[in-house]
Amino acid sequence: MALSPLQLSNSGLNSFIRIEGSPSLTNPPATVRRDKQGIPIPPSEFELNNIRPSPTSSLHSARDVPPNDVERSTPPTPTTPTGVDLLQTFTNPPMNKYRMASSAFMNFANGVNDSAPGALIPYLEIAYSVNYAVVSLIFISNALGFIVAAPLTHAIESRLGRARTHQVSLSILAVAYVALICAPPFPVIVVSFFFLGFGMAVSLSLNNVFCVGLSNATTALGFLHGAYGVGGTIGPLIATALASNGVRWSYFYSIPLFFALSNFAAAGFAYRAYEADVPAAQLMTALEQTASRQQTNTPTRMQTLKLAARNKTTILGALFVFAYQGAEVSIASWLVSFLISYRHGEAGQVGREDVRRTADRVLAGAASGVLVRA
Repeated sequence: MALSPLQLSNSGLNSFIRIEGSPSLTNPPATVRRDKQGIPIPPSEFELNNIRPSPTSSLHSARDVPPNDVERSTPPTPTTPTGVDLLQTFTNPPMNKYRMASSAFMNFANGVNDSAPGALIPYLEIAYSVNYAVVSLIFISNALGFIVAAPLTHAIESRLGRARTHQVSLSILAVAYVALICAPPFPVIVVSFFFLGFGMAVSLSLNNVFCVGLSNATTALGFLHGAYGVGGTIGPLIATALASNGVRWSYFYSIPLFFALSNFAAAGFAYRAYEADVPAAQLMTALEQTASRQQTNTPTRMQTLKLAARNKTTILGALFVFAYQGAEVSIASWLVSFLISYRHGEAGQVGREDVRRTADRVLAGAASGVLVRA
């Protein structure tokens, strides 16, 4: 039988190579680990090294793409907020148009209340035989009411809700108006102005927050403060017309009392379901908010307040409002007394002529400016 060349070559090589079979290793011995000095380390029951975090590593360090995310069919839940809350408008939800009207009417009543004392100062001085320094106590107590209401408004709203908080503030205003209508002793008048400041501050802050939360916040704020300016324009006219015609000065406050009672009913209707219309993210409980902040590294309320206090824009804005509001109220309030002293006239005569042409135009200009901006 003839052999192929390949078989011939293999038969020739077999004479020089000896192939021996050996059993395969099924359980090879573990590799002996040694330290830097070459000393063997006792073997561990695990073949892999124990995983230990290094001093510079963090258990919560973020990665762009975790290794196990590659094999996931769906992406993981993001740990940082990537969306924004939906903003409400004048008509969405539908009750907002009533809330805007209620807020504007409350601010209108606040404007009437704020502008009237300036026109009534001469009559207060005559009725109680007090001078400028004593009469100025009503403005100081009014400002203290605003200051006290600033840190308490949010706490009251958290417990009572938006509608009831408005009604509480309007109830405080109504009680103060009733006290003023009775023409009590001057110390009671000073205390009444403190409660007027507190009640106005609560409603004013809530109305500003509501307007800022709308998508067209600039327009909403323009109408809100424009209503205040309109009220401030007609307030001195009504107060002067009543007092200069022999009506006791305190009876003027029956008009703001009517406004407060009307706003009490309107605010209760407009804001009765306010919390149901607010986005769910704004209605989380304190525990849920804390857990959310821990997951997303969101600053706490105190941290946010500290950041705002260090912000130059916040400081400059607060100083501007402080200076502007103080100058506006002071000029509009004391202008009547200045005109009486400058013109050497009687309170009634100056009230009929000069207040209608001068003091009233100060607030009319402010109202028109705000409305044009809106």
